[in-house]
Amino acid sequence: CTLYPHLHPNADNASDAQGRNEQQRIQQMMQFIQSNYSESIQLIDIAQAAFIGKSSALRLFGQYIHTSPVAYLIQYRLKQASRLLKSTDKKISVIAKETGFQSDAYFCRKFKEFYEISPQLYRKQTLEKQDPQD
Repeated sequence: CTLYPHLHPNADNASDAQGRNEQQRIQQMMQFIQSNYSESIQLIDIAQAAFIGKSSALRLFGQYIHTSPVAYLIQYRLKQASRLLKSTDKKISVIAKETGFQSDAYFCRKFKEFYEISPQLYRKQTLEKQDPQD
C-alpha cells in the first residue's frame, strides 16, 4: 500500500462486488425482457425490474451488452418472431402482435433492418430450405 497510500485495502473486493451487483442487475433486466417481451414495455419498466433508474439501466446495458435496453428488447422480439415464422403458419400480423409489436408496418421495417429480408421472404426461404422439392 505504500505505492498507493490513498487506495483502500479492500478496493479490489469492493469493485468485484460492484461488478457482480451490476451483472446481477443486467440479468434481472434481461430476464424481465425475456418474460414480458410480448407486452408493452418501456425503458422505465426494464429499469424497475432491477430496482434502478433509467440512466443506470442505459449505462449498464451499454457497458455489458453494448446496446440499449430497448434495442435489446426489439432484437429479442425479432428473434422470437423469426422462430414463429419458421415454425408456424400464423399470419405475419398475428406474429407481430404476439411478439409485442404494436404496428405491423413497424414490425416489418424492424425485421427487414435486422435480418435484411422481409418477414414474408424470410418465411418463404426458410420453408424452401426445410422442404426442398426436386
